[in-house]
Amino acid sequence: MTLSLPRLLLLSLAAASSSALGAGKDDAGGTLGLYLENDLFAGTDQHYTSGIKLSWSSRDLEQFSDSSYASPFLPVFNLLPYINETDYQKNLVFALGQNIYTPVNTDARALIPGDRPYVGWLYLGIGVVWKNEDVRNSLVLDVGVVGPWAYGQETQSFIHDLRGFDSPNGWDNQLDNEIGFTLAYERMWRWPKHERRSGFDWEILPHAGLAGTSTLNPSITR
Repeated sequence: MTLSLPRLLLLSLAAASSSALGAGKDDAGGTLGLYLENDLFAGTDQHYTSGIKLSWSSRDLEQFSDSSYASPFLPVFNLLPYINETDYQKNLVFALGQNIYTPVNTDARALIPGDRPYVGWLYLGIGVVWKNEDVRNSLVLDVGVVGPWAYGQETQSFIHDLRGFDSPNGWDNQLDNEIGFTLAYERMWRWPKHERRSGFDWEILPHAGLAGTSTLNPSITR
């Protein structure tokens, strides 16, 4: 039996979820998150049209080895500078997400030169967070696919059918299948310095970061 890469990504998430259900008490208390961006709130499809991400973050850790989920990655984590310093609280993060991009003119069936192409991006992510009262650092690696295997057309058509909208016509021109990698680092500063306070509160959180991407064309077809 042959498995496509999207199915392997979903099976990997299922395996991680299964292992989470069977983990010991030391891994209890993580945080599940759902992130949603969609231009349905603006009433138009153009450029970045949808983003959805399901994520899980471990409880706060003194060392990454305190979580059984980190075991396969510890040889790499131990090589990274700064993240293992003892004065930082640490978290392990996993994510499954999909982004969809379309041109401005979604009625045209032909390729539109000079406009953003149709493309979906389906990915699995693993990341580490190390933080204290003043700063929060994160380093995240996303591995996934663009092209038909990302199921951008199917997802967008499903949502448009639910809402009674016409689907974009140009998905036959979407990018070809490619495997992609994104590595992103972000540093966030907390101001004023975090303290436990009661009642109404506020913070300013300036942040900066770097990201790099790479793709491989495995000459695969739908």
